[in-house]
Amino acid sequence: MKRTMASLNGRCGRLRVLWLCATIAVLVALAMMAPQTAYAASEKEPNNSAQQATAMTWGNGYSGAISSSNDEDWFKVTLPSAGKFTLSFGHTYKKDSGSWSVTLYAADKATRLHSESWSNKSTGTDSFTMGLKGGTYYVKVDWNWSEVIGETYTLKVDRALNHASLSLKKSTVEYTGKSLKPTVTVKCAGAKLKKGRDYTVSYSSNKKIGTATITVKGKGQYAGASKSCTFKIVPKGTSIKKAKSAKKSFSVSVKKQTKQTTGYQLRYSTKKSMKGAKTATFKNAKKTTLKVKKLKAKKTYYVQVRTYKKMGGKTYASSWSKAVKVKTK
Repeated sequence: MKRTMASLNGRCGRLRVLWLCATIAVLVALAMMAPQTAYAASEKEPNNSAQQATAMTWGNGYSGAISSSNDEDWFKVTLPSAGKFTLSFGHTYKKDSGSWSVTLYAADKATRLHSESWSNKSTGTDSFTMGLKGGTYYVKVDWNWSEVIGETYTLKVDRALNHASLSLKKSTVEYTGKSLKPTVTVKCAGAKLKKGRDYTVSYSSNKKIGTATITVKGKGQYAGASKSCTFKIVPKGTSIKKAKSAKKSFSVSVKKQTKQTTGYQLRYSTKKSMKGAKTATFKNAKKTTLKVKKLKAKKTYYVQVRTYKKMGGKTYASSWSKAVKVKTK
């Protein structure tokens, strides 16, 4: 009887050990999977043909990998309406050789609409943009050079405007008390878009000092998407009216600027280029005579001034004034 009980206890102990090992294995597997779920939706294998294609939602990113020389990955995406769309392909592969082949097919799964070959020498994200009708399309990812086998890539089909570049002639403008509307240039796939035909522009927080926002909303072929950029509104600048030398010091008189201004900043250097310049801050905008002490005697300094304003924990400053020259005594 004792032997039977001991045998049962031994079997139960082994079962508990096996159960514990299985539990640990599951937890480890889940931990390894966790980062992938946060990264992007993944391809669903097998997807080696158009009939097995992984369904994509346009605007969302998907990850995949060519697992062997016999593998190729197919995806399908249904576009809601006609317009300009961008297919983007990303990767982190940085070796000396290897490339992928990415091809876009029509709904019949056979008509090739566009094909690209992308290698490690790219920026890490490549794309092409083209006009497409609403409907279903297929994308095939394959290897050109086998070095990329096993490497992870990302794939995304999105409205073209989401990949456009927005640029401003000036990203910083001076406060005027009026709404400021700097012109924005919109380019997509190397082409300059036309305001009114391809997009509309709106501005927000563009009157007071701080950071303003420009929102570009697509029209026509670019409808259904929008993109934004920002610019800074800084205080109106000032200038130095007079510089006066003193013993191992100097003072400057500046043109008063109190509207939307917290104070002034001086920078000074013994070099005209302002290399190695030091800065002094004066927190009272009403005080227009600014002094700098503890300098070297009989030294020539180049001095500039600018206004600044504190807003929401940030400092916004005007451009520097024209430099004046002063020699200490």
